[in-house]
Amino acid sequence: MNKRGVTLIEALITLIIAGIAMFGLAAPFIAERAFWGSGKAQAESQRDAEMALRAIARVARESDTCEPLPFFGPDSIQLEFNGPAGGRCFEGGPGFGDQFRIGESCTGGAGIGGLDTLIDGNRSKVVSFQAVEIVDDRLVRIRLEVTHEAIVGSGRQENEVLETEVFLRNGS
Repeated sequence: MNKRGVTLIEALITLIIAGIAMFGLAAPFIAERAFWGSGKAQAESQRDAEMALRAIARVARESDTCEPLPFFGPDSIQLEFNGPAGGRCFEGGPGFGDQFRIGESCTGGAGIGGLDTLIDGNRSKVVSFQAVEIVDDRLVRIRLEVTHEAIVGSGRQENEVLETEVFLRNGS
């Protein structure tokens, strides 16, 4: 460098070195963003499934009976709980648009009234909702499988499987 300033060659070399350094530093940030997005989708999917199972458990504790209504195939059921305060119906699976919903009562496969959607079928999708076993109308084993897109735009799906046992306090 002379007293008049920076030469064109020196400026070009500096720009090339700075570009290489920026390119090298950008890759980890891009990868970290993809990992963060994947973790966020997984956490949302797990939260959705846990929220659905907690809603079932809350209703089941106050119920006398539980009846699965498998009108839409082996992975899509309506699960009806009846008790002193009335009935509640849960439905979910591919036969219900990959959604999980809760309502006032089951209507024999025709959908449910007073509908609230717990899993919307967009961000998380219900792959399977099953009442695996009902023991003496007092214990219900439930399996809920929810899928989500691992990395947005990748098309790669990951599943979350939750299984639980729910005790019917008022069961016979």
